[in-house]
Amino acid sequence: MGSALFICPHWHQFGNVGVLRARRMVRWMHEAGWTVTVVCAGSRSRLERADFGSVITRKDPLGIFTENDGPHGSAALRRPNRFRRLLAYALLTPDLQLPWALACRWSTDVQKAAANSQVILSSSPPESAHVLAGWLHQQHDVPHIIDLRDGWLDEPMKPLLKSSSLQQIREKRLEKRLLTAASAILVTSHEWKSLLRKRYPQLSHRIQVLTNAYPDHPPVIRTRQPVPDAPLRVLHAGRISSSRPERNPQELLSLLFQAFTSVHESSGSLIFLGSMEHEEVDFIRSREADFSARGWTITRESQVSHARALERMAATDLLILYSASQASIPAKFFDYLHAGKPILCICPPGSAVWHASEDLAQVYRLNPEQPDFTQLKDFIVSSKKSPLPGTALPVHFSDRHLGRRFIDLLNQTRNPEIITRGKAY
Repeated sequence: MGSALFICPHWHQFGNVGVLRARRMVRWMHEAGWTVTVVCAGSRSRLERADFGSVITRKDPLGIFTENDGPHGSAALRRPNRFRRLLAYALLTPDLQLPWALACRWSTDVQKAAANSQVILSSSPPESAHVLAGWLHQQHDVPHIIDLRDGWLDEPMKPLLKSSSLQQIREKRLEKRLLTAASAILVTSHEWKSLLRKRYPQLSHRIQVLTNAYPDHPPVIRTRQPVPDAPLRVLHAGRISSSRPERNPQELLSLLFQAFTSVHESSGSLIFLGSMEHEEVDFIRSREADFSARGWTITRESQVSHARALERMAATDLLILYSASQASIPAKFFDYLHAGKPILCICPPGSAVWHASEDLAQVYRLNPEQPDFTQLKDFIVSSKKSPLPGTALPVHFSDRHLGRRFIDLLNQTRNPEIITRGKAY
C-alpha cells in the first residue's frame, strides 16, 4: 500500500519502554500492507532484511546505545558518564544522539530509503530523531509525521532544559521549525495536545492524539485462585524518578505506608519490579524496617522482558501506578488494565492519568496532596475476588482501534486536501 521510513534510534533496545510503541506502529503498517524501513542506532553499522521491510543500523559514534535484539531482551539505555553528559548539555542540541543523527544523514542507505518513501516518521525521545527526519523531509520533500511520546518543552525531562533559559530558547526554535514543517504531530494524551495547542495554535489541525494501547493478545491466565485471607501481593512495575524526575520515591513510600496502615492489612509483600537508581534503592531500604513493623516485606526484582512483566502483573493482587505528571500517561497504565487486576493510582486530580482512569472500576484514584483512604479497604477486598467486577477493557485504548486510526492518518498524509503539508525549513 505504501512505503515508510521510520526514525527510531532505540529500535534494538527491548528494555526501552518507548520501543514498544514504535514496534506496535511498525506492526500496524506491516499488517496494512506498508513496507517499512527502520533507521536505528547500534554498536555497528549494517543493513538487514525484516518481515516488514528492512532495518538500517548506524553505529552510534558516542557509544550510548546498547543492543539487545531479541524477544526476551531487557537491556536499557546505558547511562552516559558524567563527562559525556556535560558535553551533551553544553554542546549538543537537542541531545546526545545528535552525532548519530548526523552520521545517518550522510548514509547512502538512509538517503536511498528516504527517496523511495512516501512518508517519514520519527519518534522521541530522543528529539534528535526528529532532527534527522526533518533533514530528510527537507531534502526529499516527503511528508513527515512527528510522534511525541513525551512533551518536548512541555514538562521537559532534561535537567538543562528545565534550568537554562538559553537552552530553552535554543530548543524552542528547533522545536518550532520541526513542528511547523511536519504534516502531522502525534501526542499520547489530550493534555499533551492542549499544552501544545496553547503554544502553537496555528498547528492545531495537525496535532492528533494517539495514546498507547494495551497488548493485543489475551490477558495471561492467573497462576492461582485468590485466597481471601492470604497476605496481599502488591506490585509496582518500572522505574520511579529515573524515568520521570518529578516522581518522588519518598512520597510514594509514604503514601503506600499510610494506605496499608489505614486499611489494617496485617501482612503483605510490596514488590518493586524493574531497574532503579542507587538513590532510589537506598531510600527504599531505609523504609524497610517501618514496613516490617507492620508485617510487610519490601522486595526488589530486576528488570525483565515485557512478556514476563505482564505475567508478573497478572499474578499479583494489587498494582501500583504512580504519576506526578499532568500530561503523561505511563505506558504501564495500559499493561495494568490488560492484567485485569485492581490498580491503586496515585496521580494529581485533573491530570491525564486521572481522566484516563475515570469511570474504570478497576482503578482507585488517590490524590497525593489530599489522600482519601475511606473507600480503599473495600477496593482492596475486591482485589482478592476473581474475576474482578467491572474490568471490561476500554475499546478506545485497544490495539485494533488505535491501529486503524494510525493507518488512516498515514493514508491522509498522502492526500494534500486533508492535511496541509508544512514548508521545508
